[in-house]
Amino acid sequence: MSNQIFDLLTADVPRGWRQVSIGDVLREVSEPIEMRDAQLYKLVSIRRRNGGMFLRDQLYGRQILTKDLQRVIPESFVIARRQIIHGASALAADEFSDAAVSSSYSLFLGREDCDIRFFAWLACHPSMYTYFLNASHGIVIEKMNFDKDRWLSYPINLPPLHEQRRISEILDTIDEAIRSTERFAAKLEQIKQGLLHDLLTRGIDESGHPRENRKQFKRSRIGLIPRTWDLATLDEISHGRGRYGSQAAAIPFDPDLPRYVRITDITSDGSLRRDSRAGITESDAQPHMLEEGDLCFARTGATVGKTYLYSGQDGPCAFAGYVIRFAIDSSRANPAFVSLWTQGRFYAQWVAGILQQGAQPNINARSYGKHELPIPPRAEQDAIVHRANTFLNAAAAEKRKIVKLRHLKRGLMDDLLIGRVRVGVAE
Repeated sequence: MSNQIFDLLTADVPRGWRQVSIGDVLREVSEPIEMRDAQLYKLVSIRRRNGGMFLRDQLYGRQILTKDLQRVIPESFVIARRQIIHGASALAADEFSDAAVSSSYSLFLGREDCDIRFFAWLACHPSMYTYFLNASHGIVIEKMNFDKDRWLSYPINLPPLHEQRRISEILDTIDEAIRSTERFAAKLEQIKQGLLHDLLTRGIDESGHPRENRKQFKRSRIGLIPRTWDLATLDEISHGRGRYGSQAAAIPFDPDLPRYVRITDITSDGSLRRDSRAGITESDAQPHMLEEGDLCFARTGATVGKTYLYSGQDGPCAFAGYVIRFAIDSSRANPAFVSLWTQGRFYAQWVAGILQQGAQPNINARSYGKHELPIPPRAEQDAIVHRANTFLNAAAAEKRKIVKLRHLKRGLMDDLLIGRVRVGVAE
């Protein structure tokens, strides 16, 4: 390995730290299992990209073909050697103390001067990924062999034990904050689907509550809907049929070119994933520029069926060739209400049904135009949108919080694990 790669983790030794080899601070441990046919074993694996250890299966010994298993030792640092270049390492939690992994895994405990939690965090640092890759050899990336002894010889800078523990505590805290926020966001997503289902099928009565009385509903081609609602197709509530966008190439950010809405940029919550720019001038893009209230549909690919409502907040936008634009007639429907409908269950079921009819995932403008949806009176549409947006804005805020926490975590890892920022050190 070149000195340049070593420098990623060891260029400067912070005051009070010392440079050691990985093998100086880790000791390998193994507890082979004497397997019994009638015994039930919990088999665990490690996800890539530091995704943690998880229960993969539970099998009796007679069902397991590979017999060379070993016990998971709690608080050990575990490497999946065949996947380590993809970040398949984890700290074994107590919950997996009675589980088993194959002999293709390596388990380590920290020596007296090494907090194993600190080392597990260090293994998540991008520079350690480089170490893992350079300690592996082979031609095919998925079949590379990990040279454990070579990796153990690589140098790292090691803080004093009390500083290792403090760094681990800080990173554990931010990690738990991320998990807690993700759990809350997942609950909000579940609530969102129930809320949208109620609002889009029962609406809101004069008292501001979802309708309950069966006499207030009527049968329609899409099921029961409130008596005051109509049905209409996308074509019927739009200015003309859905229109295809431009075939320009997408390029990185250029302030002189319009933003470009591509199918890969449309997310499941109706926002844009990235800031792509159209590789044509604004004058050439003019026939394909979006106007406020336009609803874009992805017509093919992995995002087929996803939609994006253009409100003007993203600046001037052109739409790409695999995107279909419907210019919603605001005198017939609130574009935001139509956008809400495309986030609900009935629309998702319709998309799934259309896709099952073809070999390729593709929905054309003609099919989209025939999609039928309920149209409440305009005042009720506005009330539904207001009620839904109050919740959706809160859910979006939680997602933004997760992004900020992840960014904070990356910054803290880089500062603390390299020693750029010191903690637990008396000034």
